[in-house]
Amino acid sequence: MLIRMLILSLLGVSGFLSATSVIAVTAQEQSERLQLIYAHLLDFRSQRPPMAVVGEGQEWEVELLHRPEVNNRIGNKQEPVEGPPILPRFRYRQFFDQSYQIGVGLQVPVEVMEYRYAFLAGELGYQWMFTEDWALAARTYLARSVIHGPITMTDAEDVFEVQQQGIDATLGYQWEEWLLSAGVGHSSVQNKLSIEEDGVMLEDPSAGYTYYYGGIGYLVHPDLRLNFTQHSTDQILRHWSFAVTLLR
Repeated sequence: MLIRMLILSLLGVSGFLSATSVIAVTAQEQSERLQLIYAHLLDFRSQRPPMAVVGEGQEWEVELLHRPEVNNRIGNKQEPVEGPPILPRFRYRQFFDQSYQIGVGLQVPVEVMEYRYAFLAGELGYQWMFTEDWALAARTYLARSVIHGPITMTDAEDVFEVQQQGIDATLGYQWEEWLLSAGVGHSSVQNKLSIEEDGVMLEDPSAGYTYYYGGIGYLVHPDLRLNFTQHSTDQILRHWSFAVTLLR
């Protein structure tokens, strides 16, 4: 009987199944997908091409994360949800002896389009210079994000919390003022989504994932860098980020 029910559900003959069971399975799958998409979007990815700093120095950076179109529907909710297309946050890096790097990421919970996004992260990295043109950087990080706002439906006060930790490696090439980079990383994530309307907490266990990225940067002058990065994560999210960096 169970096999028959599964076959019928795959064929779309939902009349033989109870509406409650169909909605429950669909809602669970949709909520897990939604949580993973937002977790990947908020991850503390490397936004820095190697070789952009020589010697000891500091970097002050404004990072803009692109939020692609996301289907926020969970269960039988049909309301369209329009979030901010760009999420800003700030980064600081300190370099030692041309190789060692420590950094923090921060976003204070300022409300934009009914959303309040708070973010805090830390990173440690090391950079190897092969030639004047090539370098390899390795990095590890911890990050925590919290979003308050209408995630699953309009006018809701949902709460989404994410904790992540990961490592990545970036290969960089410098040609005059142009900076090209590509990298791969692996991270684990724990997240939970509190849905105001239903009064439920949807929590996902820790899960690992792999992400890839490629970037192109430009040194406007020795104290100013622009960088565009395209990200790809587990075949479920494609998004880009843009950074403006002051070097001191």
